Amino acid sequence: MNTGLYPKPLWMKKFFYLLCVLTGVLHSCKSDKMEVLPQPVQATVSGHISYNGEPFQFDGNANNTESSTLLELRKKSSGESGTPLSPLIDAKGYFSQQILAGDYHITVKNESYPFTFDDLDPLPSGGYASRTDRIEGDYVIDIPVTPYFEITDVKTTTSATMLYVTFNINRVQDGADVTRAKVYVGTDSIVNSSLPASAEAEVTDISRPVTVAFSLPVYRTVYADNNRDYAYIRVALETSRSSVYLLHSDVYRVENIPVDYVDVTSTYLSNFKQPFDVVMAGDRWGKVTGWNVDPAIEPTMYDGLGDRMFMGAENWGGPDVIGSVWQNAELPAGQYIFTAKRGWNFSNLFGRTNRTYLTVSKGEALENSGANLLAHADCGLPANDVTVSVGFELTVPSKVSMGYFVNFVGGETNAVSFTGFTLLKVR
Repeated sequence: MNTGLYPKPLWMKKFFYLLCVLTGVLHSCKSDKMEVLPQPVQATVSGHISYNGEPFQFDGNANNTESSTLLELRKKSSGESGTPLSPLIDAKGYFSQQILAGDYHITVKNESYPFTFDDLDPLPSGGYASRTDRIEGDYVIDIPVTPYFEITDVKTTTSATMLYVTFNINRVQDGADVTRAKVYVGTDSIVNSSLPASAEAEVTDISRPVTVAFSLPVYRTVYADNNRDYAYIRVALETSRSSVYLLHSDVYRVENIPVDYVDVTSTYLSNFKQPFDVVMAGDRWGKVTGWNVDPAIEPTMYDGLGDRMFMGAENWGGPDVIGSVWQNAELPAGQYIFTAKRGWNFSNLFGRTNRTYLTVSKGEALENSGANLLAHADCGLPANDVTVSVGFELTVPSKVSMGYFVNFVGGETNAVSFTGFTLLKVR
């Protein structure tokens, strides 16, 4: 019986037979079928990082393989210099990956960690010892560790504009210091370092509770259409042992986040969004009307190219460009959120911090420091790439200045841009 899609004519069968004889592969051609090659044998390596028999909290950011991998598997045939396989570790310390069955060198990455391995000591020469084992079928590796610190007693409080996360840091063993505490804030229970909303604080004393303050306007603006009255948070500790691997808490849900705001932008600000009313000073540059501007900023206050038409400031390697752009308003007592929507610009601060701030201060002039400063936010932080917000409170009616402060260091290339501003009042 012919198993092909179409019957073969007699001349084709004779030609095919002759071809098989000439190539010396007659034995594989008799059935008119190609030989099926054996498939590689697969194995699954899995396990978990644990502390006191419980899953050990890990970052779980699958996009950051540096902080979400630990184990290294090198196939024995490739030698110690072969490229290792490193299974991704999830937020609960679990990992699982399919690999080719075979003999492997098994170890952990040669890094500093905020924990020690219960069953694995570092080598005097650096790194960790490896063992060789055959991995086939389901191969399980458990890695017990002991952290230098634990995060306990996590509590949260909220105001109209701020979320405060307070917690204790307990030392488990000597050998490290805590340098910084971070809080990640998200809209669901998957919370890790990939989130655009976060806050941090330096830690110098762990004998008392530590508090990290997070701006709720950031939560409202960094996630699209976010009117949730809840959030999920997670605490992480950076230690003197590593700035890559952090110690993490569990994930906590925060309830009763204020959502009742009224947009008062048009009441207190003018000419606050594209298309801006501008007095041009040439074909490209101009001054946006209704805004105060310091002389250093005025030449690049407005970029009128067709794909831009935004407010901002630029410095292409010239001398210092330091100054402010702002409006004044007489505001009633209350709690407010001032937000700016970022525009595109080629240099976009080049990832530098301390170059541009969205700022609110008391008085006639915009001040980015001192007793009159009410709030400011660094536009150079990754969380502020799309929108940047600040929350502030007035206990009595006050005259305030709202806008942006620029600190472009001479010799650097920097630019910043804004397409609109919003002022919300908390009911």
